[in-house]
Amino acid sequence: MPILDFITEALATLIESVVYTVFLHIYMEYKGKDRYIIAAGMTTLLFVIGTFLSDNLVIQTVLYPAVLILYSVVFLKGTLRQAVAISAFMIVDTIIVNVLTMLVGGLAFNIQGRATLIITGPTRMVLLGINRIFFVITFYTALRFLIKKRSITKEEWVLIALYFLADMVIATALIMWTATHDFSPQDYVVAFLIMFSVILITLISLVMINQISLKNEYSKQNELVNLKLQAQKREIMQLNEEYDNIRKIRHDMVKHLNIYMRLLNDGKYDAVKTAIGLHIEDCGKNRYVYITQNDLINAVINEKALLCKDKEIEFDIKISAAAEEAHELDVAVMLSNLLDNAVEAQEKLDKESKKYISLNIFSYQNKYCILVKNTIFQSVLENNPGFFTDKADTSLHGIGMKSIEDTVEKYNGYVEKYEEDGMFCVHIMI
Repeated sequence: MPILDFITEALATLIESVVYTVFLHIYMEYKGKDRYIIAAGMTTLLFVIGTFLSDNLVIQTVLYPAVLILYSVVFLKGTLRQAVAISAFMIVDTIIVNVLTMLVGGLAFNIQGRATLIITGPTRMVLLGINRIFFVITFYTALRFLIKKRSITKEEWVLIALYFLADMVIATALIMWTATHDFSPQDYVVAFLIMFSVILITLISLVMINQISLKNEYSKQNELVNLKLQAQKREIMQLNEEYDNIRKIRHDMVKHLNIYMRLLNDGKYDAVKTAIGLHIEDCGKNRYVYITQNDLINAVINEKALLCKDKEIEFDIKISAAAEEAHELDVAVMLSNLLDNAVEAQEKLDKESKKYISLNIFSYQNKYCILVKNTIFQSVLENNPGFFTDKADTSLHGIGMKSIEDTVEKYNGYVEKYEEDGMFCVHIMI
């Protein structure tokens, strides 16, 4: 390969690789300090594949998705279904751009079929330049559709991945046909119609993905609003109960004082002490405690505190940080799931075991941290790593922990599950 052609091919492949990695980093919302170093390594890998296998379309079609999926899953921490779908879409986009370049080459330069891949000199430079312009424009346009993380279920991701894989097969067949045949005018018409059909179907699929995401987002928002309303209702009922208790205490205060005065006049000091102690205990019952600056989180903690009291579970609370207002609802739901799991675990303990739950909310390195511990009688991580419930409704298997992990992922946080000193611990940092 002449040096000029090699440099041209190398630069074209480098541009392609940079676009791939930037697209994935933005889509996966990866913001690590070493992102550019790792991206450079990824670029080099794709650069080598693209440069030295530039004439082998089949190998490129197989290797490119494999590398992109591996990179997305291992380094960018994306899910497999998400990586397969987005990588398949990227390959479809690339194939469409290559077909378009071949058709333009055939019409403008009368270079048909495989000649567009092996031609050398200035003409190849022009074709690769056109190709990369198309490439950058289409990927930028696609990124505008996909810049926002989508709220899509696992099953929907699988269907999207299968769709783009099928689309990739059609696009690959189109580029193989374009690369191995000399076109007549009628063939050009057919090729353009097929290509624009693939483009149209791809655009429609992006719009559908957006609509599915919006629908799921609305459903999630409705669910969260209902949870918020329920939490507010519980809080109002608790406050109303406290107000009734205060009215009762004020109403009975004079009677209690008269009784204490009579006992003092009769010299029954021990009886007065006992009566006052009982009165203080009665005044403290069902008292609503404001623990944090977050009303929803307060409502959840107080509800679980009352639940623990009814079930004779010791509930130790330590709070030294408040959640951001924008995150409060998600944190409240996540905390409710965490504490429900802990309470459920305590209910399984035998009567002789100490039932204990610890909640510690604190700040560490500007991160909001939640640490929940509860007593266990056997290893959860060994015997129930999937965190399946043993309730009769099997549709709820693992739903609490899955919801917690989804919330942590939403805020690019961290969750760790471990066991120590006979306690199961969940540490969350967001």
